Amino acid sequence: MKIKDRQRITVRVNVGVDNFLSVPALIEDLSTAGLQSGVSVYFAPLHNWGNSAGGDAISAEVFSQHELSWYASLLDKRFQLGLIPSRKKQVCLSLSPTSSVFDAYGDSFNCSELSQVPAYGTPNKHRLGNLKLIATTGKERLYGDFNDKIERNETTCKNCYCLPVCGGACPKSWEDGNVPCPSYKFNFKQRLLLQYAATSIPRPTQAGV
Repeated sequence: MKIKDRQRITVRVNVGVDNFLSVPALIEDLSTAGLQSGVSVYFAPLHNWGNSAGGDAISAEVFSQHELSWYASLLDKRFQLGLIPSRKKQVCLSLSPTSSVFDAYGDSFNCSELSQVPAYGTPNKHRLGNLKLIATTGKERLYGDFNDKIERNETTCKNCYCLPVCGGACPKSWEDGNVPCPSYKFNFKQRLLLQYAATSIPRPTQAGV
């Protein structure tokens, strides 16, 4: 199977206690299928989504250790990776007063993790309005003061070296009591070494890839 250069597919691998040992086999399958030229892969730890999915998560520290070995394997098999995150000036759409997300029913929200979550009721208690009804609920947009909370030291972000990059991560997770620090907080130095190896050391090419 070959994917044209102008087309890219991103494979997001949600990782938890039940499947993290299977990730190397997945990487091997992707490599055997010859998908290096058209597929990017990244790993995301499980977290709560209006439910108890976070109970199947592994800690950020443990996840970051395994993540390095997965990325090293992908590099060895000539996959293209984005190892070094770029600066994030606005963490998500919830901090923008003019941005919204709409679900399949036309309900609007200012956070992508609020829609279509059964735990939030019917109608969803967090919806801000509806396209079809051309109406608003009058509710205040959630999380808009997130940067102010960081400034007031209501999170552990203010003095963290990752803040200019992650922007404080997910405001909703902080509000829910779940610390959302990204995995690169725990493996940034090793990522730099992997990036150096990927760009500085000549590697053999594989016919047809």
